[in-house]
Amino acid sequence: ISKSRMMQTKVLIIYPNVAQTATMQMGIASLSAVLKEHDFSVELFDFTFLPMSDMTELLKEKIDSYAPDIIGVSCRSLEWPTISSTLEAISPKAVVVFGGSHATVASEEVIAHPIVDFLILGEGEDALLELVQHLRDGKDNTHIENLWLKHKKSGKIIRNPVRPFIHDLDRLPFPDYKLFDTRHFKNLVYHEGKLQSRIVVPVETSRGCPYSCSYCINDYVQNLYRQKGKYHRDKSVEKSIATILHAKREIGVNYVYFIDETFLLSPVRLKSLLKEYKERVGLPFSFQTHPKTLTLEKAEIVAEAGASIALVGIESGSESYRRNYLKRQTTNEDIIRAFTILKSVKIPTFSFNMVGMPDETREMIEATIELNREIQPDAFQATLFYPFKGTKLREHCKDSIDTIKSNRVKSFHTASTIKHKYLKQGQPDRISKLFFAYIRWPKWTFPLLRFAEHSDFLCNIFLLINRFDYLKNINLYVAKYGFVGLVKRFYFKYRM
Repeated sequence: ISKSRMMQTKVLIIYPNVAQTATMQMGIASLSAVLKEHDFSVELFDFTFLPMSDMTELLKEKIDSYAPDIIGVSCRSLEWPTISSTLEAISPKAVVVFGGSHATVASEEVIAHPIVDFLILGEGEDALLELVQHLRDGKDNTHIENLWLKHKKSGKIIRNPVRPFIHDLDRLPFPDYKLFDTRHFKNLVYHEGKLQSRIVVPVETSRGCPYSCSYCINDYVQNLYRQKGKYHRDKSVEKSIATILHAKREIGVNYVYFIDETFLLSPVRLKSLLKEYKERVGLPFSFQTHPKTLTLEKAEIVAEAGASIALVGIESGSESYRRNYLKRQTTNEDIIRAFTILKSVKIPTFSFNMVGMPDETREMIEATIELNREIQPDAFQATLFYPFKGTKLREHCKDSIDTIKSNRVKSFHTASTIKHKYLKQGQPDRISKLFFAYIRWPKWTFPLLRFAEHSDFLCNIFLLINRFDYLKNINLYVAKYGFVGLVKRFYFKYRM
């Protein structure tokens, strides 16, 4: 980039959201805010609300009209096949920088791609800013920490080490919420015992999960940054509250989703944060928690502050599988106790579950079903296991991965991508679709449901019956998606 364009440097950030779920990406919002704080021009190309069949043409039009100097891509693993091939087809003249979780866990694969000039590992705010400044000013960029690059003359890959974590998260600017289409914030939430249409803002008050679950890349990142500082870090109470008030001014929110992976970790901080939250914000909110971090004292604090729903990870109902395969040291007693506490303070609950995991048997899935029937969460989901690169569980099942299917899958709900020892082909996919029926329907229907696990026709009949919640809440879904959007969503998500 010539110095004559020093004050005109333009960055196009791409959000390759192939699942097309209406959720903004906090990492992108933070990166954009940092660049704008230093007077760089930033625009977003977002896959979410565009037709996938026209994506290459639309992206090319955006690149031609905006003429960015730098293209930054924040990419998750399920998005890599699509965005890499899309950019390769366009072959833009701009410098291309990849970051995000896939660039971190599959660095060699990403940097080897001909379209990629630079790759940023781990936390990207400081590294991206430094790179963009160096490119603008014509400075040497071969020694920037967190950065991998291809040497222009030799073609040699330069792999720089990571810098320490950002310890003082308060120094980061407020997320750039206005970068995103407002449809990302219009959501259906569970509040006061029913679905309601709300303007929801995701808020990060801390970073880094202290746990090392084998199916999650947190363990990989912890090892990458070993000796580089504490992984879990908190923003101050004042910064957290100020961020929410900023979001209220920017996009007019009336519901908050705390995206922290362990929101209840510290009781002292939790009490201080939610005291200020209740006095200065006063909106209903949802939060994620680990069963082991939940106590009656913490539950009472979040209930008093206006918690609308608690999202709790179960994953498997088999204690031995959770312990030996998932590396989650929680007992069923821990889980039952957590849900009992939440119900005692009248906080609705949501359970996260997975099916189709390596070496999982039908009996283990039955244990997951029975545990959910016992705790009776107000809402729940059963996603399909995906073997993410960088995770220990992927290493365990790497010889069973269906590579072709793995590259085609665009969400956790689409299809299982590993070959199972104890389950028939397609069975995990159908079980995930029938999960609602297994939890809510009477047990006399179980023989029919078990039969439907081996029949696409029956499975889809029961699936349609399950989807009567669309009819019960039709006005809310139309308000969120519009009538045409609702029809398209229903077809693409639940098509046979």
